[in-house]
Amino acid sequence: MPTHTIGYIGQALEDESFGNESYDEEDYGYVEEEDALITSTWILNLEGLKLTASTLLSDTIIAPNIEEAEKAFKQEFSDASHHPRRIMLKGYSDAVHCRFKPFLDLPYELRQNIWDLAMRAEEHSSSSGGYWRSFHLEDRLEVRNYMRNNTVGTSPHNPSFLPKACRVSKFTQKETLEVFLHGKMFQVCAIRQNRFMHSLLGLAPAGFESVRRLQFAFFDCFPAGFDLNADLELAASCPGLQEMQISFHDSQLYCSRFVNSDYMHTPRPVNEMWDYYKIDRLLDFGVRFKKVTILRKGHGNQLADYAALDLARFVTLKFQEEKGRHVEAKVLGNKFVHSLDD
Repeated sequence: MPTHTIGYIGQALEDESFGNESYDEEDYGYVEEEDALITSTWILNLEGLKLTASTLLSDTIIAPNIEEAEKAFKQEFSDASHHPRRIMLKGYSDAVHCRFKPFLDLPYELRQNIWDLAMRAEEHSSSSGGYWRSFHLEDRLEVRNYMRNNTVGTSPHNPSFLPKACRVSKFTQKETLEVFLHGKMFQVCAIRQNRFMHSLLGLAPAGFESVRRLQFAFFDCFPAGFDLNADLELAASCPGLQEMQISFHDSQLYCSRFVNSDYMHTPRPVNEMWDYYKIDRLLDFGVRFKKVTILRKGHGNQLADYAALDLARFVTLKFQEEKGRHVEAKVLGNKFVHSLDD
């Protein structure tokens, strides 16, 4: 049972005796502790004529002035047959309101933070059958791992990688999915996963709008002869997208030609890559899009470095010329990191 704590009047009542208890001159308050259903704490300060309380008690006496407050105080304390009621001066009652709002009445931004904390605290089964802690902190979600090893949970209607918070109820699913999609970078490796993501985001409330980061691990494997690049089409469908990562193997970033009985290697021309991979679709991305990262794969090649940097510069230049805004371009690879903003 909680403790019922009553704060008593200060020096003005220093010599008064209430029941079996006496008030001492040196004290500014006396505390009596008893079991009660409601916890209430209040302090009456005669000098400042202020009364505060930590919780709202159902039985409250509103005194019109300090004299009436003193009388009521003595009466309440002298009667041991009931718990003393709280006494408040008229005009100060509005100062004591400590209420708990229902969760769904909290501001939307606060609810999002709470959902995020709930997801961070969750233990979630990994694709390998083990467990990892703080599932939501796992920044990148590799869709193919679930589609390979978890055939039961690959339906876009209820994918197994969703945290429990996203399964609480249909009523809260929109905002929980939004928090989950905001916090993840989704790695897509093949057309099957691309289609899965299209289905998932199409079914989820505000699904496409909620995605912030995408990674295409085999972007350089786009086959010739297609009018549209499926990876870029998925990214363009997400108006809230802020960052995209695309991977290139070194072998796709330089050209080899047989000249004078020998092979000559040169960086792959940026215009050729721009046209082949349909990269101009980037320019249709939403205004929130701020960053492109080219991920290098392979053992490292200086010619591939040049080609990747040329492509990154070209992306930044195109956005500046055609959209009038800056998009950061970065190249990452084995022992190689370069940002055009550096």
